[in-house]
Amino acid sequence: MESPVHLNPGSVDGRDGGGPTPNYAMLMRIGAAAQSGGDLPNAVGIYRRAAEMAPQEPAPLIAAGNVLLQMGAVNEAIVSFNQALVRPGDTQGAQIGLTKAFLKTGKPELAKAPLSRALEAEPNDPKLALLQGVTNDLAGQHGEAQANYRDGLGRPYSQSRPFAGIER
Repeated sequence: MESPVHLNPGSVDGRDGGGPTPNYAMLMRIGAAAQSGGDLPNAVGIYRRAAEMAPQEPAPLIAAGNVLLQMGAVNEAIVSFNQALVRPGDTQGAQIGLTKAFLKTGKPELAKAPLSRALEAEPNDPKLALLQGVTNDLAGQHGEAQANYRDGLGRPYSQSRPFAGIER
């Protein structure tokens, strides 16, 4: 019986790297896949490459910062979030990431400024109210923290930004 597939051992189709050239959207998907698969160093590199391809987009720098936080590279994450903040567009994720990074450094007083900017943009987000509670707790303001926790737990979760949890 003859095989329906005819292979030419001298052919280089598919082996010469002649596939589609990666674009910004493709790199963001590959970075997310690498991150979810636990390949954090490659995810950071892919997100940084996406940031080079789209110099006006803050999203790849925010994603790289979040991965760096996962890796424990807090100082590099802070740099990435700060770079995202100077780009136009939605930098809410950078404010939240910067807050988390400052909390990881043990300096909750530094976390209050980006957290307040994030709360200005989304005052009814229950996750931000809970994060404010953590910030106040670490700053020694336990009474205010308890009020933030109660407030955050009492708020309904909004589906207005269904993918907002990805960047936090």
